[in-house]
Amino acid sequence: MTYDALKNTLSRYPVEMAIITLDYCNNVIGVSPCAAIDWCGKPGLYCGLSTAFCGGIQGQCYNTYATCKDKTNYSKGSKDYVFTSNNAPLPFRTGERPYITTVKHLPTEIKTSLTIAGRVNVEMYDEPDTDIGIDPYVSMRASVQGSFWRKLIARNPNYAGRRIRLYHGFYGLDAADFEQKFEGNIDSITIKEGGRVIVECVDLLKKLSKIEIPPKLNIKLAAAMTAGQTTISVSDGTDLDAADGYIRIGDEVVLYTAKTGNQLTGCTRGCFGTTAATHSQNDKIQKCRYYEPQSPYDILVDMLKTDAGIDPSYVNDAAYTALKAFDISMVDFSALISEPTKLDKLYYEIIDLIDCKSWMGEDLKITIAKNLPNCPGRAYQVFTDDENIIASSDSVDLNASSRKSRVSIYWDKLITADEDEVASYSRLDVAVDAEGEGINMYNESLEKRVMCRWLRSDYMNEDFVIRYVANLTKRILRLLKNPQLIYTFAVELKDSEIKTGDYVRITTDKILGIDGNLLSRHVYQIVKREPKENKIVLKAMQYPKQKLFWVGANTLPDFTSATEAEKESGFITDANGQMSDWSDGYVLY
Repeated sequence: MTYDALKNTLSRYPVEMAIITLDYCNNVIGVSPCAAIDWCGKPGLYCGLSTAFCGGIQGQCYNTYATCKDKTNYSKGSKDYVFTSNNAPLPFRTGERPYITTVKHLPTEIKTSLTIAGRVNVEMYDEPDTDIGIDPYVSMRASVQGSFWRKLIARNPNYAGRRIRLYHGFYGLDAADFEQKFEGNIDSITIKEGGRVIVECVDLLKKLSKIEIPPKLNIKLAAAMTAGQTTISVSDGTDLDAADGYIRIGDEVVLYTAKTGNQLTGCTRGCFGTTAATHSQNDKIQKCRYYEPQSPYDILVDMLKTDAGIDPSYVNDAAYTALKAFDISMVDFSALISEPTKLDKLYYEIIDLIDCKSWMGEDLKITIAKNLPNCPGRAYQVFTDDENIIASSDSVDLNASSRKSRVSIYWDKLITADEDEVASYSRLDVAVDAEGEGINMYNESLEKRVMCRWLRSDYMNEDFVIRYVANLTKRILRLLKNPQLIYTFAVELKDSEIKTGDYVRITTDKILGIDGNLLSRHVYQIVKREPKENKIVLKAMQYPKQKLFWVGANTLPDFTSATEAEKESGFITDANGQMSDWSDGYVLY
């Protein structure tokens, strides 16, 4: 029977499954290339002789790096540890450990300029363990003692950042038929009183906050150098893993084209507008990360796959490619990162600048979407009080703090200057909602300040960049000039197919129009989806009332006669910029 068939039956055993993948040495102790000898080197015979007697490197090994006695020849592989529910029969009988007591999901939440990564806490039992299936040399040991988790952590203290997969299924299903619910990395493991263990996991996007670009390295000048010198001696060239690239010394950026040992040759001094200067022995050298001019969508994918090392199968390439093709007015982005910076900061800087959101969806892929209140071809699931919304489950957050009356973008940054300082930028574009700041409206100025290291005037047509930034400030202001209302509500399991990031329409008596009637045409995006027992709690963010003008076919009817699908395209407004139903009109993107 399939997973879908079993979940609809009354008599079934639900089973949670967790697969943790930790590092594991591919070698066998004492077998070349491993030069270590456990005990006396005689398989199966424990004699306890010292190194002086057996002539090898003695000591217990569990095929992990922390226990390795020949780290020179350590061969990194991996090993899966499988856990299932404690309150169900063993589903596979292939060595899984029935330790799981609860699995608590803390879902992804999409927010402007960032995403709160999804988290899962898996609580398990700890108990005495025989090491069978864990220790490859268990039969050679005099005795085995200790509990499973305490031994696993002692042997694998480097567990943080390693992969964990979570599945849900039913007793009687094969492992391959379980439905995967989560994929991420271990953030922490905590041993509690009473033999309980909490494994805290985060989704793959969280990995970006753990990585610095470029990395911190301890490299210095091995000798003083003049302003015209094109060969550089460094203290340790092994950390400069690239055969060529950029380095920073003081306020100067240098390009080297070849590396031999600790010598960098073919150097171009004073790159990116910096000045070639003299430098002293032991001056710090910082490796740089250069993102050459290219589509920002390509840079984002490169950050995920190359800088973060995320398996490409977990990146929704189609979404990035589609937006790259859609954004025909997009300019190339470029930056030289000359000081260690968290990768999530760099990633979400670009997400903000291209007017998008990014998150890891329920399909376990990192994806991206443009902030578009309407788009031809888009379908909406409709939620109403009568058909979907559970009574008394909803609330409205007017979210007044989300409103901004002006957007300021500082750009054309001096390459080695501090990105957080206004003086580091030579250009500024400002868009202002003068009506919103006036005494007849909100009567205050609220600024969104964007420091943009990704756009400069030195690598592409200057007028093109100027126009792009001017239009970008207006687009961001259009999105933020009115509060982005948040509506939270619960639905039955029949509506469980709705996903994080989906666009919906909501009609509820909690949100009314100026005439007191129910609203039906506002667009919302699901920014959080949280299963709770026998219901799904959804958090939806309202998009701006203005719609974007898409050129439609000549056959489109008048606005009042158009279908909802046809209204995704543009229609001409009246002199007040409104449609015939008093809703705000369409604007050019």
